[in-house]
Amino acid sequence: MVARDIALAETTGGRLHVAHASTAGTLDLVRQAKARGLDVTCEATPHHLTLTDEAVLGVGAGRLRAALHRRLRHERQGRAAPALPHGR
Repeated sequence: MVARDIALAETTGGRLHVAHASTAGTLDLVRQAKARGLDVTCEATPHHLTLTDEAVLGVGAGRLRAALHRRLRHERQGRAAPALPHGR
């Protein structure tokens, strides 16, 4: 989905902001787009970067997963975010 949106922004010369980036793959796509000079940004809230499936198992996981829009990722995904430059 993000790759498609970046391709559309590139084709149209538009800007793109990716809300709730939560995977290493998304961050890689944003980095690559920025390296090509595209006006692409992204953001994530703390729970997109810190909570994992394992962290919520057994503690109302069904309700929490629904509330978080099923965007929980494994720990390795959250570790990808610090490599993205701030404010760019």
